[in-house]
Amino acid sequence: FKQNEENNKSLELHSSTPNMHLRAILVLSLSVLTSGELQRIIQFKEGKACVTGNAPDVFLKLGKKNQRPGRCKEKCSLDEKCEAVQYIAPRSCKLWYSTIDQMGPGQPGTFCGRVKTKIAEDAALTNPPTASPISTKDFVINPYTKCATINLNRAKVLTQYTSRQECQQRCNKMPKCKSFQWNGKRNSCILIKYKVTSEPVKQEGEDRVCGYLPKTIVSASPTKAPTKAPTKAITKAPTKAPTKASTKAPINATIMCTLKATLAFPFDTPNDAPYHGYNSEYMEVTEGGNSDDMCSYLFSDILPTWCTYENSDPDGDSAYVVNLDDNYYDDKDILTSETIEIFNAAGRTFNFAVSHYFFEADYYPDEWKDHAMATVLKINNESHESQNALSADGWSHPVDIDTPTHIKNQNDEWEVNPDYQGDFIVTVACDDNCLCSTSYTLL
Repeated sequence: FKQNEENNKSLELHSSTPNMHLRAILVLSLSVLTSGELQRIIQFKEGKACVTGNAPDVFLKLGKKNQRPGRCKEKCSLDEKCEAVQYIAPRSCKLWYSTIDQMGPGQPGTFCGRVKTKIAEDAALTNPPTASPISTKDFVINPYTKCATINLNRAKVLTQYTSRQECQQRCNKMPKCKSFQWNGKRNSCILIKYKVTSEPVKQEGEDRVCGYLPKTIVSASPTKAPTKAPTKAITKAPTKAPTKASTKAPINATIMCTLKATLAFPFDTPNDAPYHGYNSEYMEVTEGGNSDDMCSYLFSDILPTWCTYENSDPDGDSAYVVNLDDNYYDDKDILTSETIEIFNAAGRTFNFAVSHYFFEADYYPDEWKDHAMATVLKINNESHESQNALSADGWSHPVDIDTPTHIKNQNDEWEVNPDYQGDFIVTVACDDNCLCSTSYTLL
Protein backbone atom coordinates (compact mmCIF):
# COMPACT_ATOMS: atom_id res chain seq x y z
CA PHE A 1 0.00 0.00 0.00
CA LYS A 2 2.99 2.33 0.23
CA GLN A 3 2.34 4.07 -3.05
CA ASN A 4 3.14 7.71 -3.72
CA GLU A 5 0.48 10.22 -2.77
CA GLU A 6 -0.85 10.61 -6.29
CA ASN A 7 -1.33 6.88 -6.74
CA ASN A 8 -2.88 6.54 -3.31
CA LYS A 9 -5.63 8.86 -4.44
CA SER A 10 -6.30 6.82 -7.54
CA LEU A 11 -8.13 3.85 -6.04
CA GLU A 12 -11.10 2.99 -8.17
CA LEU A 13 -14.57 3.51 -6.75
CA HIS A 14 -16.51 1.38 -9.21
CA SER A 15 -20.11 2.02 -10.15
CA SER A 16 -21.28 -1.49 -9.72
CA THR A 17 -23.77 -3.28 -11.85
CA PRO A 18 -23.19 -5.61 -14.69
CA ASN A 19 -23.07 -2.75 -17.09
CA MET A 20 -22.88 -0.27 -15.75
CA HIS A 21 -19.33 -0.76 -14.48
CA LEU A 22 -16.36 0.99 -15.99
CA ARG A 23 -15.19 -0.82 -19.11
CA ALA A 24 -11.58 -1.46 -20.09
CA ILE A 25 -11.83 0.66 -23.23
CA LEU A 26 -14.45 3.33 -23.83
CA VAL A 27 -14.59 5.29 -27.07
CA LEU A 28 -15.97 8.81 -27.09
CA SER A 29 -17.07 10.72 -30.16
CA LEU A 30 -19.29 13.60 -29.14
CA SER A 31 -19.08 15.82 -32.20
CA VAL A 32 -21.96 15.88 -34.65
CA LEU A 33 -20.23 15.12 -37.91
CA THR A 34 -20.97 14.90 -41.57
CA SER A 35 -19.03 12.82 -44.07
CA GLY A 36 -15.54 14.14 -44.76
CA GLU A 37 -15.06 16.12 -41.54
CA LEU A 38 -12.27 15.42 -39.06
CA GLN A 39 -13.49 13.35 -36.12
CA ARG A 40 -11.77 13.45 -32.71
CA ILE A 41 -11.57 10.01 -31.10
CA ILE A 42 -10.41 9.33 -27.54
CA GLN A 43 -9.59 5.80 -26.47
CA PHE A 44 -9.56 5.53 -22.70
CA LYS A 45 -7.57 2.61 -21.28
CA GLU A 46 -8.31 1.45 -17.75
CA GLY A 47 -5.39 0.83 -15.41
CA LYS A 48 -3.09 3.06 -17.50
CA ALA A 49 -1.48 6.33 -16.37
CA CYS A 50 -0.35 9.09 -18.73
CA VAL A 51 3.46 9.38 -18.67
CA THR A 52 4.78 12.83 -19.58
CA GLY A 53 7.42 15.26 -18.37
CA ASN A 54 4.97 18.14 -18.56
CA ALA A 55 2.48 19.21 -15.94
CA PRO A 56 -1.16 19.11 -17.07
CA ASP A 57 -2.39 22.27 -18.77
CA VAL A 58 -5.81 21.91 -17.15
CA PHE A 59 -6.64 20.28 -13.83
CA LEU A 60 -10.32 19.77 -13.05
CA LYS A 61 -12.12 18.44 -10.00
CA LEU A 62 -15.31 16.85 -11.27
CA GLY A 63 -18.59 17.56 -9.50
CA LYS A 64 -20.21 14.99 -7.25
CA LYS A 65 -22.75 14.07 -9.94
CA ASN A 66 -20.09 13.73 -12.66
CA GLN A 67 -17.64 11.33 -11.02
CA ARG A 68 -17.02 9.05 -13.98
CA PRO A 69 -14.45 8.80 -16.78
CA GLY A 70 -16.97 9.70 -19.49
CA ARG A 71 -17.30 13.22 -18.08
CA CYS A 72 -13.53 13.69 -18.03
CA LYS A 73 -13.30 12.52 -21.65
CA GLU A 74 -16.03 14.93 -22.61
CA LYS A 75 -14.00 17.83 -21.19
CA CYS A 76 -11.09 16.88 -23.45
CA SER A 77 -13.28 16.20 -26.48
CA LEU A 78 -14.84 19.65 -26.28
CA ASP A 79 -11.47 21.39 -25.87
CA GLU A 80 -9.86 21.66 -29.32
CA LYS A 81 -6.37 22.06 -27.79
CA CYS A 82 -6.58 18.86 -25.74
CA GLU A 83 -4.21 16.10 -26.91
CA ALA A 84 -4.32 13.74 -23.91
CA VAL A 85 -6.48 13.20 -20.85
CA GLN A 86 -6.22 11.29 -17.56
CA TYR A 87 -8.99 10.44 -15.11
CA ILE A 88 -8.30 9.22 -11.55
CA ALA A 89 -11.33 8.09 -9.55
CA PRO A 90 -13.32 9.60 -8.14
CA ARG A 91 -12.96 13.24 -9.30
CA SER A 92 -9.53 14.05 -10.79
CA CYS A 93 -9.43 15.06 -14.47
CA LYS A 94 -6.23 16.30 -16.17
CA LEU A 95 -5.86 17.63 -19.72
CA TRP A 96 -2.63 18.06 -21.70
CA TYR A 97 -2.30 20.32 -24.75
CA SER A 98 0.73 18.37 -26.00
CA THR A 99 1.16 14.69 -26.78
CA ILE A 100 2.18 12.38 -23.94
CA ASP A 101 5.30 10.23 -24.04
CA GLN A 102 3.59 6.91 -23.29
CA MET A 103 1.09 5.10 -21.10
CA GLY A 104 2.40 3.32 -18.03
CA PRO A 105 0.85 1.08 -15.38
CA GLY A 106 -1.73 2.83 -13.23
CA GLN A 107 -3.65 2.03 -10.10
CA PRO A 108 -7.26 0.81 -10.27
CA GLY A 109 -9.54 3.68 -11.18
CA THR A 110 -6.95 5.38 -13.43
CA PHE A 111 -7.70 5.96 -17.12
CA CYS A 112 -5.44 7.52 -19.76
CA GLY A 113 -6.39 8.46 -23.32
CA ARG A 114 -4.85 10.05 -26.39
CA VAL A 115 -6.78 12.14 -28.92
CA LYS A 116 -6.72 10.80 -32.46
CA THR A 117 -8.36 12.24 -35.55
CA LYS A 118 -9.80 10.55 -38.61
CA ILE A 119 -11.98 11.44 -41.54
CA ALA A 120 -15.60 10.79 -40.67
CA GLU A 121 -17.24 8.30 -42.97
CA ASP A 122 -20.67 8.26 -41.40
CA ALA A 123 -23.51 10.62 -42.06
CA ALA A 124 -24.70 13.16 -39.50
CA LEU A 125 -25.94 11.86 -36.20
CA THR A 126 -28.76 14.35 -35.78
CA ASN A 127 -32.11 13.98 -37.52
CA PRO A 128 -31.01 13.78 -41.18
CA PRO A 129 -32.82 15.60 -44.00
CA THR A 130 -34.60 13.66 -46.67
CA ALA A 131 -31.60 14.02 -48.99
CA SER A 132 -29.35 12.03 -46.61
CA PRO A 133 -27.77 8.79 -47.84
CA ILE A 134 -30.03 5.75 -47.91
CA SER A 135 -28.05 4.06 -45.10
CA THR A 136 -28.97 6.82 -42.62
CA LYS A 137 -32.24 6.28 -40.78
CA ASP A 138 -34.56 9.21 -40.29
CA PHE A 139 -35.34 8.87 -36.59
CA VAL A 140 -38.03 10.83 -34.80
CA ILE A 141 -36.23 12.23 -31.74
CA ASN A 142 -37.83 14.27 -28.96
CA PRO A 143 -35.86 15.34 -25.85
CA TYR A 144 -36.75 13.99 -22.41
CA THR A 145 -38.67 10.95 -23.57
CA LYS A 146 -38.45 7.21 -23.05
CA CYS A 147 -39.62 4.36 -25.24
CA ALA A 148 -42.91 2.83 -24.15
CA THR A 149 -43.11 -0.89 -23.27
CA ILE A 150 -39.78 -2.35 -24.38
CA ASN A 151 -39.75 -6.10 -25.04
CA LEU A 152 -36.22 -7.10 -24.02
CA ASN A 153 -36.44 -10.32 -26.03
CA ARG A 154 -36.36 -8.05 -29.09
CA ALA A 155 -33.90 -5.49 -27.76
CA LYS A 156 -30.26 -5.23 -26.72
CA VAL A 157 -28.90 -3.28 -23.74
CA LEU A 158 -25.44 -1.71 -24.16
CA THR A 159 -23.48 0.26 -21.58
CA GLN A 160 -20.18 1.03 -23.32
CA TYR A 161 -21.35 4.26 -24.94
CA THR A 162 -21.00 7.72 -23.42
CA SER A 163 -23.31 9.84 -25.58
CA ARG A 164 -26.69 9.76 -27.26
CA GLN A 165 -25.00 10.22 -30.62
CA GLU A 166 -23.02 7.01 -30.22
CA CYS A 167 -26.16 5.10 -29.26
CA GLN A 168 -28.04 6.50 -32.25
CA GLN A 169 -25.16 5.75 -34.59
CA ARG A 170 -25.04 2.13 -33.43
CA CYS A 171 -28.76 1.73 -34.14
CA ASN A 172 -28.25 3.43 -37.49
CA LYS A 173 -25.67 0.83 -38.47
CA MET A 174 -27.75 -2.17 -37.41
CA PRO A 175 -30.12 -3.16 -40.26
CA LYS A 176 -32.74 -4.57 -37.86
CA CYS A 177 -32.66 -1.67 -35.36
CA LYS A 178 -35.86 0.36 -35.62
CA SER A 179 -35.72 2.34 -32.35
CA PHE A 180 -33.28 3.24 -29.58
CA GLN A 181 -33.43 4.60 -26.04
CA TRP A 182 -30.63 6.61 -24.41
CA ASN A 183 -30.35 7.41 -20.70
CA GLY A 184 -27.41 9.74 -20.07
CA LYS A 185 -27.44 9.33 -16.29
CA ARG A 186 -26.78 5.60 -16.56
CA ASN A 187 -24.97 5.51 -19.92
CA SER A 188 -27.66 3.02 -20.96
CA CYS A 189 -28.28 2.45 -24.67
CA ILE A 190 -31.13 0.11 -25.64
CA LEU A 191 -31.36 -0.95 -29.29
CA ILE A 192 -34.84 -2.13 -30.28
CA LYS A 193 -35.74 -4.27 -33.29
CA TYR A 194 -39.22 -2.83 -33.78
CA LYS A 195 -40.88 0.58 -34.00
CA VAL A 196 -42.02 2.03 -30.68
CA THR A 197 -43.82 5.08 -29.40
CA SER A 198 -42.35 7.48 -26.87
CA GLU A 199 -43.65 8.99 -23.67
CA PRO A 200 -42.36 12.04 -21.73
CA VAL A 201 -40.12 11.95 -18.65
CA LYS A 202 -39.13 14.66 -16.17
CA GLN A 203 -37.22 17.45 -17.95
CA GLU A 204 -34.14 17.78 -15.78
CA GLY A 205 -30.70 16.23 -15.32
CA GLU A 206 -28.98 14.09 -17.93
CA ASP A 207 -30.08 13.62 -21.52
CA ARG A 208 -32.89 11.09 -21.99
CA VAL A 209 -34.17 10.28 -25.45
CA CYS A 210 -36.33 7.76 -27.29
CA GLY A 211 -35.62 7.68 -31.02
CA TYR A 212 -37.76 5.71 -33.42
CA LEU A 213 -38.52 5.36 -37.09
CA PRO A 214 -41.89 6.81 -38.06
CA LYS A 215 -44.65 4.33 -38.73
CA THR A 216 -44.91 3.52 -42.41
CA ILE A 217 -48.18 4.91 -43.72
CA VAL A 218 -49.73 2.54 -46.22
CA SER A 219 -52.08 4.11 -48.74
CA ALA A 220 -55.37 4.96 -47.10
CA SER A 221 -57.37 2.33 -48.89
CA PRO A 222 -60.99 1.91 -47.83
CA THR A 223 -60.50 -1.82 -47.26
CA LYS A 224 -57.64 -1.64 -44.73
CA ALA A 225 -59.26 0.50 -42.08
CA PRO A 226 -62.58 -1.35 -41.80
CA THR A 227 -60.78 -4.71 -41.63
CA LYS A 228 -58.57 -3.66 -38.70
CA ALA A 229 -61.17 -1.95 -36.57
CA PRO A 230 -63.79 -4.70 -36.29
CA THR A 231 -61.41 -7.63 -35.90
CA LYS A 232 -59.26 -6.09 -33.18
CA ALA A 233 -62.14 -4.77 -31.13
CA ILE A 234 -64.32 -7.86 -31.33
CA THR A 235 -61.51 -10.27 -30.58
CA LYS A 236 -60.24 -8.45 -27.50
CA ALA A 237 -63.47 -7.41 -25.85
CA PRO A 238 -65.19 -10.77 -25.32
CA THR A 239 -62.09 -12.72 -24.28
CA LYS A 240 -59.84 -10.45 -22.25
CA ALA A 241 -62.41 -8.51 -20.24
CA PRO A 242 -64.45 -11.40 -18.78
CA THR A 243 -61.30 -13.37 -17.93
CA LYS A 244 -59.80 -10.54 -15.89
CA ALA A 245 -63.01 -9.70 -14.13
CA SER A 246 -63.63 -13.24 -12.95
CA THR A 247 -60.11 -14.12 -11.77
CA LYS A 248 -57.66 -11.32 -11.03
CA ALA A 249 -60.05 -8.59 -9.93
CA PRO A 250 -61.60 -10.34 -6.91
CA ILE A 251 -58.17 -11.36 -5.59
CA ASN A 252 -56.54 -7.94 -5.96
CA ALA A 253 -59.59 -6.17 -4.64
CA THR A 254 -59.64 -8.04 -1.34
CA ILE A 255 -56.03 -9.12 -0.74
CA MET A 256 -53.17 -6.70 -0.22
CA CYS A 257 -50.03 -8.72 -0.85
CA THR A 258 -46.69 -6.90 -0.77
CA LEU A 259 -43.20 -8.41 -0.60
CA LYS A 260 -40.20 -6.34 0.44
CA ALA A 261 -36.73 -7.62 -0.52
CA THR A 262 -33.50 -6.07 0.75
CA LEU A 263 -30.00 -6.95 -0.44
CA ALA A 264 -27.29 -5.70 1.93
CA PHE A 265 -24.00 -6.64 3.53
CA PRO A 266 -24.41 -7.92 7.11
CA PHE A 267 -22.80 -4.93 8.84
CA ASP A 268 -23.86 -1.36 9.54
CA THR A 269 -20.82 0.66 8.45
CA PRO A 270 -17.90 0.01 6.06
CA ASN A 271 -15.49 -0.05 9.00
CA ASP A 272 -17.44 -2.96 10.45
CA ALA A 273 -16.58 -5.08 7.40
CA PRO A 274 -14.37 -8.04 8.34
CA TYR A 275 -11.94 -7.42 5.47
CA HIS A 276 -10.47 -4.60 3.41
CA GLY A 277 -11.33 -4.20 -0.27
CA TYR A 278 -14.49 -3.74 -2.25
CA ASN A 279 -17.32 -6.02 -3.26
CA SER A 280 -20.47 -5.56 -5.32
CA GLU A 281 -23.58 -7.72 -5.76
CA TYR A 282 -26.95 -6.93 -7.29
CA MET A 283 -30.54 -8.18 -7.31
CA GLU A 284 -32.88 -8.83 -10.26
CA VAL A 285 -36.52 -9.94 -9.90
CA THR A 286 -38.70 -11.58 -12.56
CA GLU A 287 -42.16 -13.07 -12.41
CA GLY A 288 -42.28 -16.84 -12.95
CA GLY A 289 -40.51 -17.78 -16.17
CA ASN A 290 -41.15 -14.40 -17.80
CA SER A 291 -37.89 -12.54 -18.38
CA ASP A 292 -39.47 -9.76 -20.46
CA ASP A 293 -40.23 -7.67 -17.36
CA MET A 294 -37.36 -7.36 -14.89
CA CYS A 295 -37.22 -5.32 -11.72
CA SER A 296 -33.65 -4.11 -11.09
CA TYR A 297 -31.46 -1.02 -11.17
CA LEU A 298 -30.59 -1.69 -14.80
CA PHE A 299 -34.23 -1.22 -15.80
CA SER A 300 -35.19 1.36 -13.20
CA ASP A 301 -36.38 3.73 -15.92
CA ILE A 302 -38.71 1.06 -17.38
CA LEU A 303 -39.78 -0.88 -14.28
CA PRO A 304 -42.76 -3.26 -14.43
CA THR A 305 -45.92 -1.92 -12.80
CA TRP A 306 -45.69 -4.57 -10.07
CA CYS A 307 -42.50 -3.29 -8.41
CA THR A 308 -40.38 -0.39 -7.22
CA TYR A 309 -36.56 -0.17 -6.95
CA GLU A 310 -34.61 1.90 -4.42
CA ASN A 311 -30.94 2.18 -3.49
CA SER A 312 -29.74 3.56 -0.15
CA ASP A 313 -27.49 5.89 -2.18
CA PRO A 314 -29.40 7.98 -4.77
CA ASP A 315 -26.50 7.37 -7.18
CA GLY A 316 -26.03 3.70 -6.20
CA ASP A 317 -26.69 0.79 -8.52
CA SER A 318 -26.03 -2.29 -6.36
CA ALA A 319 -25.23 -3.50 -2.86
CA TYR A 320 -21.67 -2.22 -2.65
CA VAL A 321 -18.98 -1.99 0.01
CA VAL A 322 -15.65 -0.18 -0.07
CA ASN A 323 -13.58 -0.65 3.12
CA LEU A 324 -10.05 0.72 2.87
CA ASP A 325 -7.20 1.15 5.31
CA ASP A 326 -7.85 4.60 6.81
CA ASN A 327 -4.11 5.10 7.27
CA TYR A 328 -3.66 5.27 3.51
CA TYR A 329 -7.05 6.22 2.07
CA ASP A 330 -9.06 8.91 3.77
CA ASP A 331 -12.83 9.24 3.35
CA LYS A 332 -13.20 6.64 0.56
CA ASP A 333 -15.41 4.10 2.33
CA ILE A 334 -18.84 3.28 0.87
CA LEU A 335 -21.72 1.03 1.90
CA THR A 336 -24.96 0.79 -0.12
CA SER A 337 -27.93 -1.58 -0.25
CA GLU A 338 -30.84 -2.35 -2.61
CA THR A 339 -34.57 -2.60 -1.84
CA ILE A 340 -37.26 -3.95 -4.16
CA GLU A 341 -40.97 -4.00 -3.31
CA ILE A 342 -43.37 -6.35 -5.12
CA PHE A 343 -47.09 -5.52 -5.20
CA ASN A 344 -50.16 -7.72 -5.79
CA ALA A 345 -48.11 -10.88 -5.22
CA ALA A 346 -51.09 -13.07 -4.24
CA GLY A 347 -51.41 -16.09 -6.52
CA ARG A 348 -48.08 -15.31 -8.25
CA THR A 349 -44.48 -16.58 -8.24
CA PHE A 350 -41.35 -14.39 -8.33
CA ASN A 351 -37.66 -15.22 -8.76
CA PHE A 352 -35.18 -13.12 -6.78
CA ALA A 353 -31.79 -13.56 -8.47
CA VAL A 354 -28.63 -12.31 -6.72
CA SER A 355 -25.38 -12.07 -8.70
CA HIS A 356 -21.82 -11.21 -7.77
CA TYR A 357 -20.16 -8.54 -9.92
CA PHE A 358 -16.65 -9.56 -10.98
CA PHE A 359 -14.20 -6.70 -11.32
CA GLU A 360 -11.39 -6.73 -13.87
CA ALA A 361 -8.89 -8.26 -11.45
CA ASP A 362 -8.30 -9.38 -7.89
CA TYR A 363 -6.69 -6.20 -6.55
CA TYR A 364 -4.11 -6.56 -3.76
CA PRO A 365 -4.80 -10.28 -3.22
CA ASP A 366 -2.13 -10.55 -0.54
CA GLU A 367 -3.71 -7.85 1.63
CA TRP A 368 -7.39 -7.72 0.67
CA LYS A 369 -9.75 -10.62 1.34
CA ASP A 370 -12.91 -8.95 -0.02
CA HIS A 371 -13.87 -12.21 -1.78
CA ALA A 372 -14.79 -13.59 1.66
CA MET A 373 -17.63 -11.05 2.04
CA ALA A 374 -21.15 -11.70 0.71
CA THR A 375 -24.48 -9.91 0.75
CA VAL A 376 -27.57 -11.29 2.49
CA LEU A 377 -30.99 -11.28 0.80
CA LYS A 378 -33.94 -10.82 3.16
CA ILE A 379 -37.55 -10.94 2.01
CA ASN A 380 -40.48 -9.88 4.19
CA ASN A 381 -44.17 -10.51 3.67
CA GLU A 382 -45.67 -7.12 4.46
CA SER A 383 -49.31 -8.22 4.22
CA HIS A 384 -49.93 -11.55 5.99
CA GLU A 385 -50.62 -11.44 9.73
CA SER A 386 -48.98 -14.78 10.48
CA GLN A 387 -45.93 -14.36 8.21
CA ASN A 388 -43.28 -11.66 8.16
CA ALA A 389 -39.69 -12.67 7.42
CA LEU A 390 -39.70 -15.49 4.87
CA SER A 391 -36.35 -16.58 6.36
CA ALA A 392 -35.06 -15.48 9.74
CA ASP A 393 -31.44 -15.42 8.58
CA GLY A 394 -32.01 -14.59 4.92
CA TRP A 395 -30.12 -16.16 2.02
CA SER A 396 -26.56 -15.80 0.76
CA HIS A 397 -23.93 -17.63 -1.24
CA PRO A 398 -20.99 -19.52 0.29
CA VAL A 399 -17.61 -17.84 0.78
CA ASP A 400 -14.22 -19.35 1.53
CA ILE A 401 -11.06 -17.48 2.40
CA ASP A 402 -9.15 -19.90 0.14
CA THR A 403 -11.49 -19.43 -2.87
CA PRO A 404 -10.84 -16.01 -4.42
CA THR A 405 -12.98 -14.39 -7.10
CA HIS A 406 -10.11 -14.45 -9.63
CA ILE A 407 -7.15 -16.66 -10.54
CA LYS A 408 -4.19 -16.17 -12.87
CA ASN A 409 -4.24 -18.06 -16.18
CA GLN A 410 -1.25 -19.46 -18.06
CA ASN A 411 -0.56 -15.99 -19.53
CA ASP A 412 -0.39 -14.52 -16.02
CA GLU A 413 -3.66 -12.67 -16.63
CA TRP A 414 -6.56 -12.43 -14.23
CA GLU A 415 -9.71 -14.41 -15.02
CA VAL A 416 -12.82 -15.32 -13.04
CA ASN A 417 -12.31 -18.30 -10.75
CA PRO A 418 -14.75 -21.05 -11.88
CA ASP A 419 -14.82 -22.40 -8.31
CA TYR A 420 -16.20 -19.15 -6.90
CA GLN A 421 -19.98 -19.50 -6.38
CA GLY A 422 -21.45 -16.01 -6.22
CA ASP A 423 -24.94 -16.38 -7.73
CA PHE A 424 -28.19 -17.77 -6.35
CA ILE A 425 -31.97 -17.55 -6.82
CA VAL A 426 -34.72 -17.49 -4.22
CA THR A 427 -38.14 -18.40 -5.65
CA VAL A 428 -41.15 -17.06 -3.74
CA ALA A 429 -44.59 -18.54 -4.47
CA CYS A 430 -47.59 -16.86 -2.80
CA ASP A 431 -51.06 -18.41 -2.66
CA ASP A 432 -54.30 -16.48 -3.14
CA ASN A 433 -54.30 -15.52 0.55
CA CYS A 434 -50.73 -14.14 0.39
CA LEU A 435 -49.19 -16.99 2.34
CA CYS A 436 -45.80 -17.49 0.66
CA SER A 437 -43.30 -20.36 0.41
CA THR A 438 -39.67 -20.19 -0.73
CA SER A 439 -36.98 -22.31 -2.34
CA TYR A 440 -33.25 -21.60 -2.75
CA THR A 441 -31.00 -22.55 -5.68
CA LEU A 442 -27.23 -21.98 -5.74
CA LEU A 443 -26.09 -21.42 -9.32
